[in-house]
Amino acid sequence: MAKNRSVGTSALYTHTTPSRRLTPAERRQRQLEIQRRLLEQARRIEQEKRREKARRLKARKEALKKTAMLVYLALVFSIMGTVVLASAYVADLQLENNRYQAQIDTIQKEVSDLELQLSMATDLHHIRIQAEERLGMSYPKPYQVRQVMASEGTQ
Repeated sequence: MAKNRSVGTSALYTHTTPSRRLTPAERRQRQLEIQRRLLEQARRIEQEKRREKARRLKARKEALKKTAMLVYLALVFSIMGTVVLASAYVADLQLENNRYQAQIDTIQKEVSDLELQLSMATDLHHIRIQAEERLGMSYPKPYQVRQVMASEGTQ
């Protein structure tokens, strides 16, 4: 039997040229064989399409996972940066607060010293001692006191 092949057709249509005529049953058998081959080829093509689709879907999922991981890492690093900057800001504020607290303590000490000086300056006992010691003053003696009567017309 010689093989004949039509130009432009696939291998499915390759057939042998019989030396005798085919019976209807044999023709039907050959047609069924050709249909079976076509169905098998269509199944293989469909399977390959499904595999390709699954491969693309898997690649897309992997790309999405990578993108999500990058976004997550960027978010984590930005949060960490924010925490570090906030900590630095808090430390700076604490340092400034300590300086102000030292100023407040100094001013409060000055205020308490001034209040002590004021109380001593207005204390009659302290005034009498200062007058006697520094200025040589004393209470007037009875002979040093004069009484003056005011008349009714003068006020």
